[in-house]
Amino acid sequence: MRAIDFNGSLRSAAKHLKISYQHAWNMMNEMNHIAPEPLVTKQRGGTNGGGAQLSPYGHRVLKEYRFIESHVLLLVEKLNVEVGL
Repeated sequence: MRAIDFNGSLRSAAKHLKISYQHAWNMMNEMNHIAPEPLVTKQRGGTNGGGAQLSPYGHRVLKEYRFIESHVLLLVEKLNVEVGL
């Protein structure tokens, strides 16, 4: 989702992540089917090209994920210091 948000297209996001377009498409489809609302919206290619972007719901989910991720990383860092790693 971060790569789609940053790159503005599924193809560019797949290239950025070094995965196939088909794999990226399958992951996006899976996420959209599992979530209660679509996370990613897409436009078909054509003269002006297509694109993919996060839906408003997708932006909220990504924001929450980043919040949780930052707290988990801080906790892991703290635990590593406590055990001397």
